[in-house]
Amino acid sequence: MLRDFFRGLAKRGLIPVSVFLVLAAFSVWVGTAPRYDEEEYPSYQQDPGELNIFNILEGGTVPQTFGIIGVANGQWFFDGSMPVEVVTPDGNVIWTGLAEATAGDYMKDIEIPFIANVDVGNYVGPVEISIRRAYQGDDPAYDKEFRMQIIIEVDTTSDQQDAPMEDLN
Repeated sequence: MLRDFFRGLAKRGLIPVSVFLVLAAFSVWVGTAPRYDEEEYPSYQQDPGELNIFNILEGGTVPQTFGIIGVANGQWFFDGSMPVEVVTPDGNVIWTGLAEATAGDYMKDIEIPFIANVDVGNYVGPVEISIRRAYQGDDPAYDKEFRMQIIIEVDTTSDQQDAPMEDLN
């Protein structure tokens, strides 16, 4: 039955038109991916073109449960994720997790959106967010790390504390 359908398209010369329509629809779909307006969303960059955080500024305050939203060059990811740590000034790691790519081909040298949901429990005070490139080799020349100082405050919105941030898609 499907074979008859394609034979009919071929007889009418409609296969190139069908391929064009599918490609056009895909182009429109790709063009509707979320775009970030730098005036609407403040951002923090240490290394432009490498990693950019959109929802937290250096020295800014966040509740005890928060999300990290940004974009990173696809080479920061391994299997669609990269390691994140939250570290106190005395060096104690109070949270370890992964930032996950939310869209795109994370194997390419392009900006890929990511999100990490962080919960530091009862900790309040200054911390450092550390996001490391998920490089799986032994060559230190490929090691990269993004660091940002922020302040954790008591979360006064207890009803929202348990709700994880939603993906941007």
